[in-house]
Amino acid sequence: CHVPLNEFKANIIDLVNIFRSPESEFYSPDTKVILITQPPVGDKLYARDCAQQGKPVDRRKETSAPYAGAVREAARELGVPCVDLWTAMEDEIKAKQDQGTLSEFEGYEDYLWDGLHLKDNGNDLLFKLLMETITANFPELIPDSIPFNVPPFRDFADSEELIRMLDSQ
Repeated sequence: CHVPLNEFKANIIDLVNIFRSPESEFYSPDTKVILITQPPVGDKLYARDCAQQGKPVDRRKETSAPYAGAVREAARELGVPCVDLWTAMEDEIKAKQDQGTLSEFEGYEDYLWDGLHLKDNGNDLLFKLLMETITANFPELIPDSIPFNVPPFRDFADSEELIRMLDSQ
């Protein structure tokens, strides 16, 4: 049972507006928003995982694709950046398939554990895309641009004050 597509998109817009609307008790004009599409479903990989767990296949790439589109549309309507993980992953998998490196699971196993959830390469791709989006849209949030408010641990690791504090616990 899926949330209807129009309701899904409306929910995303409502969530973002909780922080953007001055009428909201959670109004936070300085909050930066980036929407992220879900990854595509690796149908064969997910079907195998469902079979191993004795559950029915309840998600498919074909039926979940419009939800990634709804995230992109919501981002455009709201004027916020969107990390399009769906398209980036599909592009990377297609490039591998075009090179003839096709596996039983069509390349999705390189990015997803079970056809749905990211594994190392999927997380690496998401991180890369997120950092590109932050750099392009919120350069003040690039990690090297953020001031360090706490001294590095090495600067006070041998201090008498820290040793006393740790010994008192």
